[in-house]
Amino acid sequence: DVDLTLTKTKPTRQGYEFLGWSTSKNGEVEYKPGEAYKENRSIVLYALWKVKTYTVKLDPNGGSMTAVTLTKEHSKDLKLGAKPTREGYKFIGWSSSKNGSVEYTDTYIADKDITLYAVWEKSKAVFTVTYNPNGGVNPPADGKLTEGGEIKITDKAPTRDGHNFEGWAYSANAKWAQVFAGDVYDQNAPLTLYAVWSKATPNLTLNSGKGGRIQRSVSGNSLTLRIIADEGNSISYISVDNEPVGLMGDTKEYILTLDMNKHTVKAEFTYNDGLWINPFDDISPTAWYYGAIEYCYKNNIMTGVDAVRFAPNATLTRGQFVTLLARLHGVEDA
Repeated sequence: DVDLTLTKTKPTRQGYEFLGWSTSKNGEVEYKPGEAYKENRSIVLYALWKVKTYTVKLDPNGGSMTAVTLTKEHSKDLKLGAKPTREGYKFIGWSSSKNGSVEYTDTYIADKDITLYAVWEKSKAVFTVTYNPNGGVNPPADGKLTEGGEIKITDKAPTRDGHNFEGWAYSANAKWAQVFAGDVYDQNAPLTLYAVWSKATPNLTLNSGKGGRIQRSVSGNSLTLRIIADEGNSISYISVDNEPVGLMGDTKEYILTLDMNKHTVKAEFTYNDGLWINPFDDISPTAWYYGAIEYCYKNNIMTGVDAVRFAPNATLTRGQFVTLLARLHGVEDA
């Protein structure tokens, strides 16, 4: 009739919590560790187990969300589900620290109690490119530019009775177009472009080759044409009614004024990206040393005495000679 005190030592099982002892494998807890066993009979006591669980709390960390507490079972993945919101930010996942990086997106896999904090990424601003028809109708739809990206100017044009569409400008009163279809806009700011119009010129035929364009402006009985080369190009030829205007050389822009009679104007352009355009007033293209000066200028060996003078007949000083030697050998100027 002497009571038996059960051991206080608890058995262990990976991923499970020990509840107590039972007289059957699937029974209820009848004895706890350290309790007395009073029956006068031999018996086998079975350990009872419960799958271990963990508490997972979701903290919106500055966002908006009803507090969420989840329960995770040992060795089972937990779907987090909830996604908080925050004005001006994008939710990208969860972290175990307030200022940490993303460790979990929609599933928590660790076997431990934890508080997870929402991780936020500042949303990129979206800017609008507005096309103002400026007296015309049927303007193109607005363009949308995401911060840090770029957008191409539309190739769709508005219409206006009795007028030619010349392109787009930054102001409503611009005489010449400044922006054209296919140009790239990449500034992080909204933009409004205004259509540029010229009065219809039915007697005028314009033939513009690749690499540039011809713009027109009409005032009374006077017609002004602006012939302009694209970036990396130059005007190589212009004719009016099949008569050459003159040698263009490295010209980037040329203005023609004509009457309103019938005319055909042709312009051709040459791609010459990297072509040297002589900036010096005192260097003639016919000079015997022209090629040598071009080489020195392009390779930053000699760049002239100022922006428009090379001074080819000036005396070379000792300091200038030392600088030339240094540049020839790739040494930075002292």
